[in-house]
Amino acid sequence: MKNKIKLAAAVLAVCCISNAAYADDHDKGIEIILVGADTESGTADTETASSNENGGEQYIMTADTVYEMDLEGDGKTEQISYKTYDNDDGQGNCNAVLEIYKDGELFWNCTDSNWSYYWDLARLSLADGTSCLIAISRSDNDWNPQALVLSMTAGNDTLTVLSDLTDLTRQSEENTGNPLSGWARTGYPVLLSAKENTVTVPWTDTLKSTGNMTVYVDYEITGDTVIQQSTPLLLDEQRVWTAWHEFDVYDAPESENVTFHVSSDDTVRLTALTVVNGRSYLKCVNEDGEEGWFPDAEEYIHIPSEENPEEYYQGYFKECIFAG
Repeated sequence: MKNKIKLAAAVLAVCCISNAAYADDHDKGIEIILVGADTESGTADTETASSNENGGEQYIMTADTVYEMDLEGDGKTEQISYKTYDNDDGQGNCNAVLEIYKDGELFWNCTDSNWSYYWDLARLSLADGTSCLIAISRSDNDWNPQALVLSMTAGNDTLTVLSDLTDLTRQSEENTGNPLSGWARTGYPVLLSAKENTVTVPWTDTLKSTGNMTVYVDYEITGDTVIQQSTPLLLDEQRVWTAWHEFDVYDAPESENVTFHVSSDDTVRLTALTVVNGRSYLKCVNEDGEEGWFPDAEEYIHIPSEENPEEYYQGYFKECIFAG
């Protein structure tokens, strides 16, 4: 478990760096909120809130801590808290349990049927005055089996699952047209309220040409409906990529019209991701400001370095990092 905590801390640090760039570019009034912190450093015991010019507000929710909030939207606050633990039968099955309490009484619970250890919970207060909870279950290597948007209306005595963001976003046998792979996982997570009633969730995904990278996905929450923004999805455009593999960049996805060529040691920025007919395309900007799109590699690249046969190049760029 100690190794798992250290891995979580490393992922958290990466998210902080990546999302700072997004916040600066996407909405100047947003602070970054971390949900689920590095428990080894003790920061999980703190509560952090932010607001922006559009009225959005977010809270980290720490387990076994009571929060005052108007979850029902009737103008009256309730005391909300939660517990999270795992059911381990000792036979290789470990399932995370989430229990949410209102005014000291258990009123909603969920056990993840997948292999999982615990749940992260966040409150999101939208600009229209409604509130919702986002519950994310965690498994090995911080993969999340579920990312549930929970809401309730006045007069209801329980929470309703509006959507599972993993179903909207990750590819599966049932959802082959989604923009991110089945490997993709949320940040830790970082939630950014980019505009009214819209939540931005950074996901980490692995592309064959880039390795791990952060992809920002917007979700609009209106009433009992959660809609994911269609592609292109924004990337961390502040990150610089140094090519070791040569490739062409085209004026549009699926186009054969070459805009510019990327040679070895050229530096570029990758600013957006789109999916066309099941294939991912990355928007690329070179040092001269020329823009275009190139398709993700069809196969993983793993080639020995000519300078040092013990070292390997992966993907298209020297900065590529691949993780399982």
